[in-house]
Amino acid sequence: MTAVYQTIAAAKAATIIEPRCYLMDRKAYMVKAATNPSHALKFQSVGGQWWEPEWHGEALVEWGGAVVGDDEANAVDNRTAIQNVINYVEFKGGGTVTFGPGIYCSNGLVVDEPGVVLRGCRPTDTWRPSEGGDMHGTILRVISTGGDGIRLKASECDVVNIAIYSGEERAAMPYGGTRNGIRLEADDSPGMRVTSATLHNVLVRDQPGNGIMFAGLGVSNTMSHVTAIANKGHGILFDGGDHTARVNKDRPGIIEIVQARTTDNDGHGICVGHPSTGTNGTVPYRVNLVNCEAYRNAKSASVRHQASNHYLVGENITMDHCAASGYTTDELKPNPDLSAVWLAGVDIRVEGNRLLSSKNPIVRIGSVSGLTNRDIRIAGNRSINNGDPADYFVQVSTGGPTTYGLMVLDNGGVVAAGNGPSASWRYSDGSIAYNPS
Repeated sequence: MTAVYQTIAAAKAATIIEPRCYLMDRKAYMVKAATNPSHALKFQSVGGQWWEPEWHGEALVEWGGAVVGDDEANAVDNRTAIQNVINYVEFKGGGTVTFGPGIYCSNGLVVDEPGVVLRGCRPTDTWRPSEGGDMHGTILRVISTGGDGIRLKASECDVVNIAIYSGEERAAMPYGGTRNGIRLEADDSPGMRVTSATLHNVLVRDQPGNGIMFAGLGVSNTMSHVTAIANKGHGILFDGGDHTARVNKDRPGIIEIVQARTTDNDGHGICVGHPSTGTNGTVPYRVNLVNCEAYRNAKSASVRHQASNHYLVGENITMDHCAASGYTTDELKPNPDLSAVWLAGVDIRVEGNRLLSSKNPIVRIGSVSGLTNRDIRIAGNRSINNGDPADYFVQVSTGGPTTYGLMVLDNGGVVAAGNGPSASWRYSDGSIAYNPS
């Protein structure tokens, strides 16, 4: 039999003879514990009996007392409630923390142990606030002015079906590298890493830091169907730890980014690497961008590293079937300051992309101190409405080391719309390196 109580307070005041009880305010079935449990989701009834949630691999945030609310002035800060549920799932060795639909106001949430999934309710076909749609699903509104919305410090952890916004005070804060929507970064100790993490169906916007940031050592991490909008830093950032001043800097690698959308961020849409990231062997590696979109990023000269939607510095980077565009308010006229992508490094492929409405040169190959550019292929891309018709598809910087093994071929464009010689490239000092026309 199961005893039913309206609130946890009522259960605490009762003498419960049944082996199981249900707390309506917590949406939790509770069972008897043999001893005093070492977690916060417990209570003691009259007679000294301890109770804890019945565990089947999933915990609702209501188990900790989290409540939904949209009135920010009177909102309940759910951080302690949700964090207690996360800690409980960690105590159980991993599992799923489940959020229902609605807006949860919270401060920074931290996952310290592996195997934890934060799962919300966000139907992607009906909830598109960036496009004026109805706001259904799980929304985490971060109301603190400092810290991250969610920080994953352990491996094999996922965030699924959650949108992260900022409260009004937080949204008004200046840019800061430790005020991100989601931050994947292990503790700053030798060898600590985040691996096999997944972000899926995640939207992050209006953060005073980066939308999503990965810092320090980590491998085999995946992002799919993620959106980063109007953040004061980069939409999605990967770097060795410069942004968070890590002592134990190391490079992230084996990263898959599929169907990511980054728009209106002050920094780059996707930023891989950092201008101070040193030599070959220290930069991010094996990064794949597939079917991603980037529009109107790099809005702030004080945040971006170059005037480009994407900034890619690393080894074995692929940008495939993506779109990158710099629109003005006209949305048909290219931004006079924005290229599609700025890149430097080794074994980089930019192929099969639809590089719309970006200033020529569409692709800029630059230089990072101490990093050799080698084996770069720009092929099979298409551009529309790109600036000066006398300019070139690719520009190679003359201010750094020689670029070895550059291949530029089969790039197409609509010349009438203002494209330059789309299969050609030149050096940044204006001298022509190759012009087939």
